[in-house]
Amino acid sequence: MTLPKSNREHAFEGEVAAASDESDDALFDRVVSGSADAFRAFFRRYASQAMAVCQRILANSSDAEEVLSDVFAEIWEKRHRYDATRSSPRSYLMLLTRSRAIDRLRARTVAQRETSLAAGEASREPCDDQTYEQVDRNEAGVRVKQALRTLSQLQRTALLLAFYDDLSHSQIASRLDMPLGTVKTHIRKGLACLKVALRGENLNDDLP
Repeated sequence: MTLPKSNREHAFEGEVAAASDESDDALFDRVVSGSADAFRAFFRRYASQAMAVCQRILANSSDAEEVLSDVFAEIWEKRHRYDATRSSPRSYLMLLTRSRAIDRLRARTVAQRETSLAAGEASREPCDDQTYEQVDRNEAGVRVKQALRTLSQLQRTALLLAFYDDLSHSQIASRLDMPLGTVKTHIRKGLACLKVALRGENLNDDLP
């Protein structure tokens, strides 16, 4: 048996239908004005698209969901900073989503690599028969780790994805949602900066 709908339910359905016919600009004007109903309508309209961007960049459902939640929370809490003369509401959302997802990927990648390096260092037990060659390699690893910290976040992330995760330039471009040429530039400049940071440490021959 179908129960009759209350006046409140009818009113809510009417608001949803009206919002679905509303232009993005008009809808977001109401968001900026503080309308929670408009914000919910905007979320329903574009959450799936924003989630797809997060998933493509992060390749991790849990991280993607957290970033999506953070992005929409930021949009609501800082709604007055939206400038309609610079972008459409959808473009604003997608640019913010891409930026925050890449930030999360950078942080995650750097944290994983540093944790791996730290674990490797902690697991090494000194022994009497350890060769000088092994000691040199260990010290070189520490110097490379320190040098990586002198790079920009994008340079460091691109290099880590290329040399630690063994991703191709095209795979990195897809992961970071960036043009292939931009990724190649970050890697080339990152390697150049590493050479400068490591100059005088006798490691230049190990770098391209």
